[in-house]
Amino acid sequence: MKLVDRVDQLAELEDLARCAREGASGVVLIGGSPGLGKTALLDTWTTRERFRGTRVLTARCSVAERELPFGAVRQLFEGTPGAAHIPAPGAAPAPPALFEVFDALYRTIRALCAEHAVLIAVDDLELCDRQSLQWLGYLTRRLGRIRALLAATATCTADTAATPAPGHRFVPELLDHPRCRHVELPALTTRGVEWLLRQGLGPPLGDDGLPDACWAATGGNPWLVHELLSTLRSRRTGVGGRLPEDLDGLVRQLRVRMTHARIHREPTEATALARVAAVLGDGADPHLVAAVSGLDERAATAAVQDLERIGVLRSGSPGIAFTDAALRAALESEVATAERSALRVRAARLSHDAGAGNEQVAGHLLHAAGQLAEPWVVPALRAAAGDALRRRAPEDATVYLRHALRQPVSGTEREHLLTELGRVLLYRDPAVACRYLSEAMTTIEDPGRRSRAAALLSTAHLLRGRPDTAVDVLTDGFDAATPAWQELAVRLRVQCMLARVTGVPHRAPATVVSTADTLTGETAAGRTASDGAWRLGIQALDAMLTGCSATRTRALATEAFRSGLVAREGCSELAFFVALSLVCTDDLTDAVRAFSEIGAGAERAGARILLALAALGRSMVHQRRGDIREALATGATAVDEFFELPPNCFRGGAAAHLITVLLDDGRLDEAGALARRTTGYGDDGDVDGWERAVVSLAVGRLRAASGDIQGSLAQVLDCGRRLDRHGLSNPALLTWRSDAAVLHATLGERERARHLAGEELRLAERWGTPRVAGRALWALGVATGGEEGRRMLATAVTRQEEAGARLELIRTLIDYGVAESATGDLRQGRAHLRRAVDLAHRCGAARLVERASAELAKTGARPRSSGGDRWSSLTPGELRVARLAASGARNREIAARLHVTVRAVERHLTSAYRKLGVAGRTELGELFSRG
Repeated sequence: MKLVDRVDQLAELEDLARCAREGASGVVLIGGSPGLGKTALLDTWTTRERFRGTRVLTARCSVAERELPFGAVRQLFEGTPGAAHIPAPGAAPAPPALFEVFDALYRTIRALCAEHAVLIAVDDLELCDRQSLQWLGYLTRRLGRIRALLAATATCTADTAATPAPGHRFVPELLDHPRCRHVELPALTTRGVEWLLRQGLGPPLGDDGLPDACWAATGGNPWLVHELLSTLRSRRTGVGGRLPEDLDGLVRQLRVRMTHARIHREPTEATALARVAAVLGDGADPHLVAAVSGLDERAATAAVQDLERIGVLRSGSPGIAFTDAALRAALESEVATAERSALRVRAARLSHDAGAGNEQVAGHLLHAAGQLAEPWVVPALRAAAGDALRRRAPEDATVYLRHALRQPVSGTEREHLLTELGRVLLYRDPAVACRYLSEAMTTIEDPGRRSRAAALLSTAHLLRGRPDTAVDVLTDGFDAATPAWQELAVRLRVQCMLARVTGVPHRAPATVVSTADTLTGETAAGRTASDGAWRLGIQALDAMLTGCSATRTRALATEAFRSGLVAREGCSELAFFVALSLVCTDDLTDAVRAFSEIGAGAERAGARILLALAALGRSMVHQRRGDIREALATGATAVDEFFELPPNCFRGGAAAHLITVLLDDGRLDEAGALARRTTGYGDDGDVDGWERAVVSLAVGRLRAASGDIQGSLAQVLDCGRRLDRHGLSNPALLTWRSDAAVLHATLGERERARHLAGEELRLAERWGTPRVAGRALWALGVATGGEEGRRMLATAVTRQEEAGARLELIRTLIDYGVAESATGDLRQGRAHLRRAVDLAHRCGAARLVERASAELAKTGARPRSSGGDRWSSLTPGELRVARLAASGARNREIAARLHVTVRAVERHLTSAYRKLGVAGRTELGELFSRG
């Protein structure tokens, strides 16, 4: 290898050799990391010294001769009288005889020094055999009497050489010699790399940046530069100075190859430890790696330090850490699959016996092939699953339990594993949970365990959109005389109620329903507070669905939550719909509290479906309060989560809600795209009732916004038919009649419009909240027209103001203003319209702003300036994302900082660009800079 950038080091070595010729002996250690050219420098120097008359004795240590006694010494004295004093390879002289060998070899050196100065050069000292190292130490202590210079190369630095670890393959005598000189080889300079490139590729170098790029990629390592040139020439790339696109990756492969080769030059202990560490993975406990490798503490410490010295492991890490993942992978690939599995089993067993953490033990078991019949394996995996759930990692718990199922287990143990898996997956993938729980049900004989598994399986069917099957699971084999099934009867009543909400009237036998009704009816007294929570929740939901009284519904729902409805196992879906009942009663404060409680419990359990439901509920509250920005942000989070999850019965309802909010914000394109994603929802299942009805209503509103009145009316009436079929008559749940009435009025069908609006008003008065009554009056006023219609609109305004129903109030004010203007009262008409514009601005309802402004313009008036609303038009989430984007952060960086998905960042940015009227990040940054 041609020496480059080594003039100073070579001059220093030649100066030391001159001193030795003049009688000043010494020791020189040439150190540096692998590939810096230590051997090439030693060869060049010794060649020059021979020409100067110095007697040069050389030895090149290697893995092959590392265990051969006197291997390096035999090379040094080859062709000299001292060769006769070296023991035969198989001989092992005792200490007295060993001293005689050492002394005879020393006298040979003295004799050689009488004629010429002697340079003793040992390459790769760390690979030297033990006896030769001992003799070098013996010689070093006597160097002051002869004209000799001992030189050695080693893969180390001055710091590591100065403090050798126990078992390190250097001898203190070399390092402690008063004239010991350390010559460190630095990396090549960019000029040195450029010289090599010109020699290897030929001038001219067409790319001025090629030397700098190669230097940065290789770190100025000569071996890597030469190998890179060789690879480029073989590829016929890089010729003429063209910079290869995969330069960094190519150099990384070369570096891994170099280091990988160095490992096998290290002691056997280091190689064995490196292979075990590669199998056990980055961060493995050093003591565990040593134990699995079969090394004692001293040998393991020496092996780790050897591997750190040659750049295989990172120093200072609490666990075993490789410097490069590709290097670890290369070492792991050397180990056969069966051996890797055996090492993992050994690691798991040692960890378990040492009392290590459950997940640490399980982590090794996951990589063990085949079944393990040892009695501790399955309990360890189940314990690890429990730990994973406690740290809110249900994905890991699922992996541990599935692996436990692959082990040889008893029938009862398998039943427990199947049930636990079903429970963990219930709110993440209900379809898969159904499979595990169904299998468990075939083996369970104990009535109590069977009832609990049936309850879980019923919930799983309900969540995946099979409400009728959910009821069937609970009714099959029902025995009212069994205490366990009496509790199940309560669950059955809940599932029948939820089946009614989500789609299909139940087909439970009359005797079963009668038992359930007895246990949950108004005269039933809960045996515990949680039993009372069940009963109150069912009654609150029933009162809401039938629309009998908002006051009664509110009282029952509030008491149900006070009784611990959320904390009651198996009540999560019921709790959501009871919280929705509070929304329908306009008790929004208690509703938010309930949704927050549901969300907190879901987060603790890692229940993604419930987390999304809680977000959906909060978005509904924001919409009721007229806060479109927050409703959009929270609703989009819920919808994203539902669409990322496997299909479930809430996806359609969540999408329909967000479509309605998007329409209020004037985002018709996004609403249309979401509607297309939701098309066909429930076609392959039993979902029908409220979920399908709310989708129909949302699609109808989208078509109305697009100008398709007939198509809109068909969808809205479809919504009504579905709700009527299941007895869901409460207008607070879905106001389909008022939507249909306005559409009929638009088509000139006023009689039909008045009939529907009047029916909704009758139901609204029965329900008793001003919000729904005000909406019904608005629809009736639009359908009636004339003076009577204006009086109804005036009353509707009063009701909506009383309810704080800002969005409904805006719609009514627009129609009221239009009606007043039509009678010639422009002052009153403009006042109502201006109020509608201002209120719509505050709500962030862009579509209503546009409609109100257009009607105001028709009266000849101008809307007031809203220049100060530029930033207020953004949701808090949009504003945070926009600020970060304007500062230069990329989408992935923003997502990581705000703990959201990249898709959510993209959606927020798109919305912010539209609202602010900018084309991209550059204009966004300029807008922020202007304030």
